[in-house]
Amino acid sequence: MPPQFQLDNYDKCLNEPDGIYCAVEFALVSDVPSDLLTMIQEYSENSDRHFNHTKPYYGICLTQSCRSYIKDKAVGTKKSLEGCLNESLWNEYKLKAKVFDNFQCTKSNEEMVIDGGDIAVVVVVLSIIMINVIASFYDFLYVRRNEKHGNKYLINFSLARNCSKLVNIRDRPDSRQNRLRCLDVLKTLTISLVIVGHSILPLVIFCQNVPFLELSHDNVAYQLLYNGTIIVQIFFVISGLLLAYNLQIAAETKTLNWLEIPKRIALRWLRLTPPYAVVLAFTSTWLRYAGSGPFWKRVVNDAVDDCRQSWWSHLVYINNYYNNGQCMPHAWYLAADFQLHIFGLIVCVLCKGLIRRIVLAGLLVIGVIAPAFHTYFQDLNGTLVLTFEAVRTMFVTDPTFVYVYKPAHTNISSFVIGLALGLIIYHLQNSNFDIKKYKRYLFLYYATIPVAFAVTLAGMVAYRDGPRLSIYIRVLYSVLLKPLFGLCFAVLILGCVFRFEGTLRGFLEARVWTVLCRVSYCAYLCHEAFFRAISGSSLMIRTNIIHLFDITLGNVFISFLTAIVLYIFVEAPFLGIIDTIRARDTSHRKISKSSLKDKNVLEANTLI
Repeated sequence: MPPQFQLDNYDKCLNEPDGIYCAVEFALVSDVPSDLLTMIQEYSENSDRHFNHTKPYYGICLTQSCRSYIKDKAVGTKKSLEGCLNESLWNEYKLKAKVFDNFQCTKSNEEMVIDGGDIAVVVVVLSIIMINVIASFYDFLYVRRNEKHGNKYLINFSLARNCSKLVNIRDRPDSRQNRLRCLDVLKTLTISLVIVGHSILPLVIFCQNVPFLELSHDNVAYQLLYNGTIIVQIFFVISGLLLAYNLQIAAETKTLNWLEIPKRIALRWLRLTPPYAVVLAFTSTWLRYAGSGPFWKRVVNDAVDDCRQSWWSHLVYINNYYNNGQCMPHAWYLAADFQLHIFGLIVCVLCKGLIRRIVLAGLLVIGVIAPAFHTYFQDLNGTLVLTFEAVRTMFVTDPTFVYVYKPAHTNISSFVIGLALGLIIYHLQNSNFDIKKYKRYLFLYYATIPVAFAVTLAGMVAYRDGPRLSIYIRVLYSVLLKPLFGLCFAVLILGCVFRFEGTLRGFLEARVWTVLCRVSYCAYLCHEAFFRAISGSSLMIRTNIIHLFDITLGNVFISFLTAIVLYIFVEAPFLGIIDTIRARDTSHRKISKSSLKDKNVLEANTLI
């Protein structure tokens, strides 16, 4: 077969004064019956395991490889590209090419065009840096030297305080919340594994030895990577748990009413948005100038253009339903979590007792039925299948991703499990629950991890050679996989909180995870820009297991390293502002209660 990917020398091409380099996707065609083309089409029909070899993707130096097809008005045109490709394909394979309209060409004399949006982002970023610098000097020269409190909002931008906040591993004031330390490692490892999974994109874009990837489906270790998309359910379990648990603790000191809902929604928006907005702004502007390469315009510039159109849907957290473009597609989780957070607030604040349990049960049923409904009536896969063609487009056109994987209503089952877990943990902590009575079930507790692995590997049947799975089996998968996986980790967290055993818990409660967890959100935001840049700028590399470890672990390292800077300059200051707002609210509430108490005493004395 013709190579799936083929690249001319990019740097050599554009070092010429009139160099033109084009990234071209085309279809293999034939004017006469072709046994080779028929074989290629039959091989490509198994799209779950194979690339679509009928649609190769080449990088062509038009001014070197196709100079004889260049005319004054045809530079970089579809006609010149087809003529050039037809010559080589016909001579070697007796096939022809039909070039798609999405080809993109780069000229050696292209200049940077900086617009108002680029300048605005620079101004905002420089302003954030200046505020941090001013606050740091203010903290050092005025507050600490004179031992004064200072401006409680400005002081949150002090770099010294935020660095100290990052490495602080002391216990929390409420001893009950210290039992939730196991969540730090779960969040850190989950985000690291998400970055590892997303790092497969560069391999799919420029892999030289395509059979290495196509045969990897027969390896169980690689199947953990291909089916690891379900790991995001851990996020929803943790999110629901923390919401329900913290609301119960807040209810100890104040009455939760409907006014609490918009207030907490606003604080949640303020918690998530500042670092998100900074990464989104960079992706929408300066990312397109961060490098260059054979596929840079296709992989990077397309994402920039989409972000300029749909940035607002990200900031109001509806991009998981609205946006199907290339703009930060991994951010679907933030939108789904924000939407589920609102539902969780309404349920936990307005529903009490039996009504709350009924509502949670109803939401769980919806979360189980909704994926099955979409799977059956839209003929979707039971789980997200990582086909190579879908990975190349970041799944934006994959119907299972669009209708089942990223909407909030199809992920509600794990979130409801988290809500229930938070309520259960709070109730058991207040009832002096002794888990030692259940030590005889320790083997079931340890079984949660292998069961979670088994649930993950269950999706490997979708990659088998043979006809597509029955619709009823796919529906069964869509019904069971998410709630079973979420339930496994709910049991694991419950055991860690009540110290069911010591071996696994010692690893999960190590203090180092607390520091890494603090920057994990920023790492999640940053990592997509890095693997896009790698995909767009890299040349073809012969992929092997060493290269796989190199590119994936390298992305994890650089993402967390960048996240430290983003946390100190952006996320930590706004977290401090949130704490300041909450402290002021608590202070006002105490003053109001004190005033009311004094008034009641005065009225009582008057009556006496």
